[in-house]
Amino acid sequence: RALRMIAGLIDVDKKEALRRIVYRVSRGNALVKYAEDPQGFVDPREGVEEERDCYIIMFSGNVLQDKIGRLLQTFGASRFAVPDTALLLDRRTADVSRQVEEHVQVKAEALRQKQRLVGKYTESLAETEALVTREKTVHASMNLFNSRISNRTVLAEAWIPKDQMGAVE
Repeated sequence: RALRMIAGLIDVDKKEALRRIVYRVSRGNALVKYAEDPQGFVDPREGVEEERDCYIIMFSGNVLQDKIGRLLQTFGASRFAVPDTALLLDRRTADVSRQVEEHVQVKAEALRQKQRLVGKYTESLAETEALVTREKTVHASMNLFNSRISNRTVLAEAWIPKDQMGAVE
């Protein structure tokens, strides 16, 4: 009789109910352990962060595996296959570590490429913000003018300091 394991993620608010029901279904012959995910879990389909915890259920027997599998499906928990032997588990761990490293490299390269593409625009961002602020100030001042609208011309009257006349013209 080999000890079998099922691992996955479950909503935080459902974990205690799962523990109690697994105990009842297995008549005390299954062990459920949880680990909190310190980073949080972002649902890849919806992009929303959810509070989920990792679980691992250890048990023995095919019948119990089927019962626990159906139970997890009812709870909406995600399941990940855990290999039965230590050799397969080591291989799986190495594969997952390699995939994580590849994802980290791809993410780092994407960030570098983003910096290359967007970097030239961020250099002039302060100048652009200053220009937009000046234009907004000018338009806000122009909206305060007393104006008379004739055919296609707008005549505006405003008071300005005499020493600033050259800057306005």
